[in-house]
Amino acid sequence: MGGQRPGSQGVVGIFDYFQEGLRIPPTKVWREYRENTDVVGIIAANTRTPDKVLGDLRAQLSALRVGEQRLQQLAERYGRETLFEAMEEILDRTEAQMRAGITGIPPGAYTFEDFLDDSGPNTDPVKVCVRVTVDGDGLEVDYEGSSPQTPSGLNSYINYTRSYSYAAIKCLTDPLGPMNEGALRPIQVVAPEGSFLNPRPPAGGGPRAIICYRVFEAVIGALAAALPGRVVAASSHFANPTFGGYDPRRKRRFVAYELVLSGNGARAAKDGCEALASAFNASNIPVEAQEANHPVVVERFELIADSAGAGKFRGGCGIRRDMKFLAEDGKLTNLSERQRFAPYGLFGGKSGVLARTVINPGPGERVVHGKASVDFAYGDVISFQQSGAGGYGPPFERDPSRVLEDVLEGYVSIEMARREYGVVIDPVTMTVDGPATERARRG
Repeated sequence: MGGQRPGSQGVVGIFDYFQEGLRIPPTKVWREYRENTDVVGIIAANTRTPDKVLGDLRAQLSALRVGEQRLQQLAERYGRETLFEAMEEILDRTEAQMRAGITGIPPGAYTFEDFLDDSGPNTDPVKVCVRVTVDGDGLEVDYEGSSPQTPSGLNSYINYTRSYSYAAIKCLTDPLGPMNEGALRPIQVVAPEGSFLNPRPPAGGGPRAIICYRVFEAVIGALAAALPGRVVAASSHFANPTFGGYDPRRKRRFVAYELVLSGNGARAAKDGCEALASAFNASNIPVEAQEANHPVVVERFELIADSAGAGKFRGGCGIRRDMKFLAEDGKLTNLSERQRFAPYGLFGGKSGVLARTVINPGPGERVVHGKASVDFAYGDVISFQQSGAGGYGPPFERDPSRVLEDVLEGYVSIEMARREYGVVIDPVTMTVDGPATERARRG
């Protein structure tokens, strides 16, 4: 709200959080459910789409009011003292459940490092370095050695870093238990002050969403050796671009957010899923919703063949989404990853292919950096081609019948089946050539 570019998620050209938009300290927007029109007016004046923003605020107010009413009903039914005791009991039980889960991890210190592509064009990779130390029923996640904070929007304040560290630990130890303060008590998350995972104010941090997968997957990668049957390989990452411009048909300005959720990493006994978020609760935005609300036509929305990391279990395929914009004064803020560092495989599994973003794909296409802010013209097609997810286990251990199934379904080409899996498929009969496959796998 109030940032340089539509959506206020810019990476490049952001040197502090003052450039990212309007900063509002804790302020009463409603008093006793009566709107403070002065504050609401300031908010409305600092957004390109005031109807949407104020609609969101009023929806939040309605939800809070329902929550307040339900809490009052519980207090009236059971009494205030009993209600508070029950809350504490839930937290304590959740803590005990989480501690029991942590004791299932062999004690020790586990390390891992990975990289974000960069913090903008012509900048260096950004390192995520983690050490997970397990001691009895507690553990510490330490990001010592990670890159310094960046002079861009690509930073993660410590609360965000902690959130996705907690999420990774919970997925591996107590995935079905409640998520509340009790689950967090056994876990300490620290990062050096001044690092990009714990920056000093006024560092920018608006587009921090692009960091969350790398934090989550660094913790998963660190614990892979300790919990090989529970971890997954790296997922495809996602694109979270924002668009803005003028809609000539509706005669108004617009801002559109997009999510391109791609493949998940392979598991110890299963292939990775396609078109899902791995580290947060979200889904791909339906084509119909985007087209109905914004000046856009989605021309392609498909899985990318041969994009998934090979393995005994295959990673999820990358997703391609091509969007044609019927807008004037178009502005894109790209927010994508894995264009330089492919999603990792585990235990002999291969990495997925790299991601790319282009305008008007084909001859003369214009490549867009993963964190660039660029203009586009009426009728331009913006193509988001996401990376494939990492595989799990040696590819030559994959059942040839499963490779054939992947070929028949269009996930894998005949050429890739032979090159990566050592499986020879007859292009006429579309069957596995057993003797040739045996020879190929022997090398």
